[in-house]
Amino acid sequence: MLTIRFDSPESDTSLQLLHNWLQADREFMRQAHLRIVSNHLPDSMGGAWDVIQIIFDDGVALASLAVSFLAWYDSRPKRDREKIVMVVRRGGTEIEIRGNDLETTEDLASRLYAIGESNDVAATHSVPRSPGRRQ
Repeated sequence: MLTIRFDSPESDTSLQLLHNWLQADREFMRQAHLRIVSNHLPDSMGGAWDVIQIIFDDGVALASLAVSFLAWYDSRPKRDREKIVMVVRRGGTEIEIRGNDLETTEDLASRLYAIGESNDVAATHSVPRSPGRRQ
């Protein structure tokens, strides 16, 4: 199982928009099941947050998630893209993906695969910057 949350302004809106986008992606939904759940553990500000919980049928869904996420990201207004901070967690491993640092679909997919394979070490990474993105 993998969870996604947003640590950015308008997190609730971003979460709902991404959830709706993923649900509309038939290819992705053939390989995964998702739902929004409330995380009852308080964050550093004392509140709780909602997360998208994703259960994959197979590893191919990680690549599909990368493609779908980048398509959703590209659909956002430019002023909103730079504010997006998505945190993806599986087991004890967490990665942070900042909207203004996104690279190629392959780069994002490999980062998602890495957290799928490494559950024993908790780590937060940033995606390195690149001059442009190609799918």
